[in-house]
Amino acid sequence: MDSARPTFRDGSIVWATHAATGKAAPHLFRQTTRHEVAVASISARYICHGWTWQRDREPASKLDHMTDGVAVRGDEIELVEVELTPKVLGRYVQIFNNHTSRLEREGVGRVVYFCDAATERAVRRIADQRVHHTGRHKVLTLAAFDVRGKWIGDDSRMWLDGSPVDPTATSVPAELDGLNEGMSR
Repeated sequence: MDSARPTFRDGSIVWATHAATGKAAPHLFRQTTRHEVAVASISARYICHGWTWQRDREPASKLDHMTDGVAVRGDEIELVEVELTPKVLGRYVQIFNNHTSRLEREGVGRVVYFCDAATERAVRRIADQRVHHTGRHKVLTLAAFDVRGKWIGDDSRMWLDGSPVDPTATSVPAELDGLNEGMSR
């Protein structure tokens, strides 16, 4: 095992060494690492609430989209996205066309975006424009991270009944208290 304490995190990040995995150490100051740590935090939250977590299927074409993860619990399927920086409009058009298709044809019940506050506003605005009003309630956007990728959101209501979460709330449910810190040590 190896570790480092990058400036964008409050704790350390630990990873398996090259000798153990054959893979190079992560470049800790790239956007990709910050994103991967955030996805790991979200997947742990889903697992703590009884869901299974898996990688999404490989895209079938350039117009297809691979989400950051798929959460499954019984017959429920949620596509999960972590957005820490907004994408260009044209890319969101493709992504939301894909989300809409999967909601209608693949048994997906909901698409959930976990973002920082500024990115959440951008994603919500695009969802309002791109998702038909009859299915808009199936695309949830949450301001759950700060600009450094640290968890600050309150997702407790999400697990109870699927209702939208107050994006200004900052408390973490008791069963998840310390999860973000524990994952970044």
